[in-house]
Amino acid sequence: MGLSREQIDQWPVTEAGFTRRVVLALHAAGIANVGQLRARLGTRIPRCGKSAARNIAWFFERADLNISGTSQPADLRAWLDEFLTTSEVFVVAQRYGLDDPLFRLQMKRQTLREIAEARGSQTRERVRQVLQRALGKLSSRLAQATAEPLLAAYRQRFEAGVVTSAELGSWRGAAWLGGCQPWGALLLLSEVSDVLVHRHDYFSTLSAALLEPLERRLFGVLEKATKPLSPKEIDGDVPARVVSVVLDRHPCVDATRDGRFFLFPRGAAPLLAGLATEEVVSGYNKQVAAHSRREPAELARVQ
Repeated sequence: MGLSREQIDQWPVTEAGFTRRVVLALHAAGIANVGQLRARLGTRIPRCGKSAARNIAWFFERADLNISGTSQPADLRAWLDEFLTTSEVFVVAQRYGLDDPLFRLQMKRQTLREIAEARGSQTRERVRQVLQRALGKLSSRLAQATAEPLLAAYRQRFEAGVVTSAELGSWRGAAWLGGCQPWGALLLLSEVSDVLVHRHDYFSTLSAALLEPLERRLFGVLEKATKPLSPKEIDGDVPARVVSVVLDRHPCVDATRDGRFFLFPRGAAPLLAGLATEEVVSGYNKQVAAHSRREPAELARVQ
């Protein structure tokens, strides 16, 4: 089952999923939430023409489907088609690389200029407007409620509430994606929903309100440490998987190949101990993860 009618009736009309023109007309008529609008159905609302009436009728039709839990979108592509125009779907797909045939780590959003060039007849500013309107639609209460089955499908694949960009390669072909690239799909969902966070090189179902203080807490331990620490040594109360992902993807944290973490240069000294002068660089870099390798001048400052 979806939401109840009583829950939907509490939605402010500004967030529910109506067009901007409908919202302005409803405000002028003193209608603040969906319940007040429902009570006025069948009566004339000033400034609501045929297109506004169609939007209102569509909203209640879709809301009723959500209440009954029927006719939910089969996948992400169907969800986009449900709420966006063809032009909006194109811009969103281009922006987030949803149709990219290759899975690439740390993919980047296409720029507005690149999308405008692909469209040919549209300017960068026009693309920005279309994208803004599309993201607004997908952020609406109705769109988010309709997407809940999709959100539930991806949440099941998060181990301890986190997933790295590299791990998303194995998600390709998942039914709920509807052929979309997993990295772009999660990036889109993280920008229109508050139930998914994109941070550094990973996604999390943990909220930003939880992740930010967690990062500070983990950093506080590393700042005091004089050697690399394992996830359990850093914080035994937090799942080791979460500690590893949060720290390994943070640009300010170095890591050893065996999964310990430290802040350079304070925590690097033990890795240099016992290394002959001619082996300092090669010996040190053999012990650390690829993204933590250091140049000779950097290591010279530690000794």
